[in-house]
Amino acid sequence: MEEVDQIIIHALRQIGCEFDEDVVSLKQFTTEVTVEAVVRCLRLISPEKELPLHISTNMVERYNLGMTLANACIELGFKGDLGYQTFLYSNEAEMRRIFMFLFEKLPKESEKVADQQLGAAALISRSVSEQIARQLKAPWLPNYCKKSGVRWKGGHWWKEDYSDSSTLRTCKLTLPGERPGGLTEPLWKQALDTRMLAASVFEVNAASAAALQDQEVELHQAGLLSKGSQQEHRQRKKERIQKRVADAFQQSLLSSEQSRVDVSKLLASLSSMSNKPTTSRESKFTRTEKLQFTKDDELRQAPGSQLELQKQSSEEETEAKITQMQSQLESISEVISQLEGQEKEVSAALQQISGEIEKKKSQRLELESQNELEHKALALLPNADENILKLQAKIDAAAQKLVSLSMQWEKHRAPLIEEYRQLKEQCSKRLNETQQKLEEIKAMKDKMREISEQARTKEEMHKQLVAEYEKLPKDVNRSSYTKRITEIVGNIKKQKEEIAKVLLDTRSLQKEINQLTGKLDRTFTVTDELIFKDAKKDEAVRRAYKYLASVHENSNQLLQAVEETGSITREMRDLEDQIEQESQKKVTANLERITADYKQMKQENASLLAQLKGQ
Repeated sequence: MEEVDQIIIHALRQIGCEFDEDVVSLKQFTTEVTVEAVVRCLRLISPEKELPLHISTNMVERYNLGMTLANACIELGFKGDLGYQTFLYSNEAEMRRIFMFLFEKLPKESEKVADQQLGAAALISRSVSEQIARQLKAPWLPNYCKKSGVRWKGGHWWKEDYSDSSTLRTCKLTLPGERPGGLTEPLWKQALDTRMLAASVFEVNAASAAALQDQEVELHQAGLLSKGSQQEHRQRKKERIQKRVADAFQQSLLSSEQSRVDVSKLLASLSSMSNKPTTSRESKFTRTEKLQFTKDDELRQAPGSQLELQKQSSEEETEAKITQMQSQLESISEVISQLEGQEKEVSAALQQISGEIEKKKSQRLELESQNELEHKALALLPNADENILKLQAKIDAAAQKLVSLSMQWEKHRAPLIEEYRQLKEQCSKRLNETQQKLEEIKAMKDKMREISEQARTKEEMHKQLVAEYEKLPKDVNRSSYTKRITEIVGNIKKQKEEIAKVLLDTRSLQKEINQLTGKLDRTFTVTDELIFKDAKKDEAVRRAYKYLASVHENSNQLLQAVEETGSITREMRDLEDQIEQESQKKVTANLERITADYKQMKQENASLLAQLKGQ
């Protein structure tokens, strides 16, 4: 059991217990050490239980702590008799069983190295998850039971109100380095509203991360891994973008030139529609002809400098024409806008007039129907009595028809109502089933989300443990523990084989003894019969018969003595085992401790009585 004790001590050291280097067995555990180890295990299994690590000197507190530990182990499912004496006056075998049981109940998260140092992010995420789990386990409270939407539970203030929430809005933020040659303002000054700051920062961060990821994906797809090739790729991309911008500008200029040509055509058409189209056309033609001939003459006679001056003058004339055409275009657009406004007013007036016409039509139809009724009434006045009787007959017939229709309706109404009720019940059942299915789906989604979160946390913990394992020295004695366990298993197998051999030998010996005993009994019976026949006739045979009887009796006594010796030997071995077990239970030490505790309890009772008498 020394190897098992060493494994238990190593596991207790991992969860935070501090032992001396010379502690190698559970025999060396004191009451204080035992209680501390059990409390640490229970804290890891049930963190909500607040148990003291150190045992008190007061007997009542010691007794209460022992009972609390026993009840906690029983609640976890320990099979066996437990009480305060198990922990206050412990023995080696019982504590070994209790520790092995508690190690099996330890959660997976606590099976880590004791000196494991987690990062700040992991600690924050763990604290947040603990707080959220604690809040989810708390019972629900209505709003009027929470002042200002805040509640106090478990030593923490919780915010459970959404009165100060706002919509998610963002604004443009300028980061340091984006504005060349200037300083950027702090982010809280750039935000239009303080509630927009966090969302804006998250947006900028997500956009930069997405851009960086897209850039990495693009470089990876292009197969550019070296730094030089990446710079060349960026330069080529920059040149392509500049070329696209230049093409776009050129296309916009061409479209503007085309629009100018269209404007000139529009102006020409407008001028042709004026009062003097021929004069303007002839003046324009003569003016362009003269300009062309003068340009040709000047080009033939002028040197290079005059050509430049002529080019500048032509550009100025072109610009003047463009400005004139733009002014004309603006005036035309103003006229068009005025006409559009007038058109809107006319359409609104037209809609109003059409509405009045429809209203007058409806009034005319009402008056016509009323006039028709009055005309019919006037036509019936000459034969009033006869017409009244006819109307009364028609009214009676209509009443009878209504009664018959109501009876028919009642006949059809009853089965329809019954069918409606059945359909309503079926619909309600389906709604209940649908609601139940939706709740089950919601529960499954929550469970899937919880499992995915647990898997994510387990993956993070696995990564941390792998990192810690890589940092640890490789000469850890885990292999030695594994080797010892395999040796123990091998020894147990050998012992089982030896026990099986001993049992087989014992069975064969018992069988042989039974055979010899039966053979001896049969031989004695035959010999007794043969000698007894001649014993009546011969004195020597009679003495031989007596000797035979005494030998048989002595042999039986010897066999009985051998059997009694074997049983006594077995009883001695059992007693020795019991003595060893009792010695392991530390009966004398426990008796001394019980006696000391009893004396201490007497002293405490006496002091309490003295205090009561003094009061």
